Amino acid sequence: RAPKTTPGARAARQRIEQLEAIGYASGTTEAGGASGVTRFERGGAWPGVNLLVSAHDAEALLLDMHGEVLHRWRMRFEDAFPGHRRSDQGHHFRKVWLLEDGGLLVVFEGLGVCRIDVDSNLVWAAANGAHHDVRAVGDRAHVLTRAIVTTADESDGLPIFEDAVSVLDLATGEELRRISILRAFRDSPFAYLYIEGASAYGDLLHTNSLEVLDGSAAEVDPALREGAWLVSVSVHDVVAVIDPDTERFGWAHVARFAKQHDARILDGRTLLLVDNYAPGGGSRVVEYDLVTRDVVWSYGGNPKEPFDTPCCGTAQRLPNGKTLVSETELGREIEVKRSGRLVWEWVNPQRAGGDGEWIARVFEMARVPRSFVAGWLDARGAGEESAASEQDDASEGDDASPRGR
Repeated sequence: RAPKTTPGARAARQRIEQLEAIGYASGTTEAGGASGVTRFERGGAWPGVNLLVSAHDAEALLLDMHGEVLHRWRMRFEDAFPGHRRSDQGHHFRKVWLLEDGGLLVVFEGLGVCRIDVDSNLVWAAANGAHHDVRAVGDRAHVLTRAIVTTADESDGLPIFEDAVSVLDLATGEELRRISILRAFRDSPFAYLYIEGASAYGDLLHTNSLEVLDGSAAEVDPALREGAWLVSVSVHDVVAVIDPDTERFGWAHVARFAKQHDARILDGRTLLLVDNYAPGGGSRVVEYDLVTRDVVWSYGGNPKEPFDTPCCGTAQRLPNGKTLVSETELGREIEVKRSGRLVWEWVNPQRAGGDGEWIARVFEMARVPRSFVAGWLDARGAGEESAASEQDDASEGDDASPRGR
């Protein structure tokens, strides 16, 4: 006879099921209308190639500026993590990071991270609860991870997500270090920014972006030193820096943004992020001066072309001063000038849903210098005609960092 289940155990099991179900729908916007590149101001858009992660399948695509596929990486969750339960989030990639040899680091949301080579062969896989963001710096991979834990002082003793930054050996995937973001927050001088009860279902932080700082902003604040970790904690509307030595928040920024995504520091002077719930409605991309904390630029669309991404969203400052923006739920990418004028627009032609009724969500499109991919891409005979076409279109130099960050 099966043992009796106590109310506490049932509540804990229900909470775990709720946590395991957290993820992202493949699409929410009805398909229809134009797709692909729908606007292209030649000489205005910054030339390069576009690394796409969308919710249509377990793959990433490299596209030219005209939307043509130059390369495709594929990896089924079942092949990377044999024997592990997939969940709906294993159907598609959530985040990738492009390596110099053409390989990728791939995050399956809430499940794990793997490394594949340029031909989509598996190098290693780590079932570590990776989610939202990953990046490589030197011989290390840095990834947001989470685990379901039970603590006496959080959420009435029910299971919660404990977010962490995990540092992996890039060659093997071995975990070298894991620092709890929850403890880094609660044990820091910025613990007063932690809002008790802000999450009713155990996802206490929902950390959604990670950047390893290059030290360019250290003159603004020593906490912004090289090697520190900038994280976006969306439940509490906080962007903060974790000192890996003290394992505590050493710097934090709060302003009139809500449920923000993709926080990053630009040239040591400003902070750029996607404000998903902007004051007055809709969404915006907003840039803050690191010294004064004032808004120095923002883009929120206009009545004719609104900008609204309640879920996710990314913003990448390009070398020409324009910004590449992902409007996730609409499956839309735009390159926008500081004046707010669009010079490039792309709508995802990929579909989601059982009958292809939805535009597949775009989690990110990153503009990459063609010089960064030319070696392995041209060796495969891919994109040479496209490269010539893009050179004709170009008016700016090709001198960005590998990920345009």
